[in-house]
Amino acid sequence: MKHTGMAISIALGVSAQIINRAYEQAGVKIVIPPTDPPGAVRFYINQIRNLLQHTVGDPMWDIIPKKQIIIELNINNNKFNIDFASLQGKEFEYSQIGGLRFWLDAADFAIRHIKSIIKVN
Repeated sequence: MKHTGMAISIALGVSAQIINRAYEQAGVKIVIPPTDPPGAVRFYINQIRNLLQHTVGDPMWDIIPKKQIIIELNINNNKFNIDFASLQGKEFEYSQIGGLRFWLDAADFAIRHIKSIIKVN
C-alpha cells in the first residue's frame, strides 16, 4: 500500500473507531439485522471499524458468521447495498463500502444521529 493509501486507510480506521465509540457512549446497540436506516449505518460503521482495527496496513475482511448479512444503506438519496458474506476473506477496496464520498456521508449521518440522541446542537 502506498503512503497516501496508508494515510487514508488510517484516517478511515480512526474515524470509524471514534464514531463507533460515540455510538457506544450514546447507548446505541448494534441490531442484527438492522431494522431501520440509522441501524444500518450503525452496523456499517462497526464493520469498517472491525476491518481496520486489526489490519490497517493490509486490510482484509474477517466477518463473524452472524454479521455476514446484506444491508441496504440510503444516505442523502444515495442507495448502496453491501453483502458482507461476499466480502469475507477478501482484501479491502474502497468500492466495497461505497467509496470515500459515501463513507463521509455515512459518517455525517451517524454524527447527526448521535447528536440527536444526546441532544447536542
